[in-house]
Amino acid sequence: MPPVPTPTSHFFTSLRTRLHYLDWGNSSAPLLILVHGGFDHARSWDWTARALAQDYHVITPDLRGHGDSAWSPTGVAIEGLGRSPDSLRQQADRAAPDIWRDWIDGRRTRARRTPRSYPTIEAAVGRMRERNEALSLEQAMHLTQHGVNRNEDGSYSWKFDPYMKGIAPEAASDAELPEFWKRIACPTLLCLGRNSWASNPAKDGRMAHFRDAHLVEFDDAGHWLHHDQFDRFVAELRAFLQPAAAPSAVAGVRP
Repeated sequence: MPPVPTPTSHFFTSLRTRLHYLDWGNSSAPLLILVHGGFDHARSWDWTARALAQDYHVITPDLRGHGDSAWSPTGVAIEGLGRSPDSLRQQADRAAPDIWRDWIDGRRTRARRTPRSYPTIEAAVGRMRERNEALSLEQAMHLTQHGVNRNEDGSYSWKFDPYMKGIAPEAASDAELPEFWKRIACPTLLCLGRNSWASNPAKDGRMAHFRDAHLVEFDDAGHWLHHDQFDRFVAELRAFLQPAAAPSAVAGVRP
């Protein structure tokens, strides 16, 4: 049997920010970048990376403000396809001063708040499973172990930057995202868990902005469908990537 792939840890500096990524080896194979979503980290992709590392050169970065990458005082990236059209319309109906006041109040509140800590790693695992009941104990333990730092008093706190919960109004450029989607020339696979909080991009109109997009829906799966329906997710991903499995291919995936 071939050895089980294990990643190597690397750091680099971009615009004065120290960033971390994992390299799963097989550098002569086509490059595949797996990008996590908000409040997550690179180790969330471990199962997927192991399944694909024999055929691809898999790289899994920790986005700034996540995992072992540094926090940024100016904000973080927005995950997935951004906010739904309904959410954008609701904000458009509000007065700009009210939007800014809420953001300032929220930022002040987070600055005063002590980051939540857990007395044991088991308590943090319990919180992880509260957020996603579909996670197995093994999955929750793995994600938690790589998603927390140990504090001086022996307790544990999440690695992600709590300031990510309040994006400055001028940084909320979701309304401009369709202009970027229109320029994506390569085929795009959109995956949606039917139990996810995210809206269906085929029904809300966002999918129509892509030149060549295909939507796959997953039953009994939430936002973390790559955990909830792992076998089917990997099968769908392999089928999608196979035509592009040439030495020059580059693909990116984000839940």
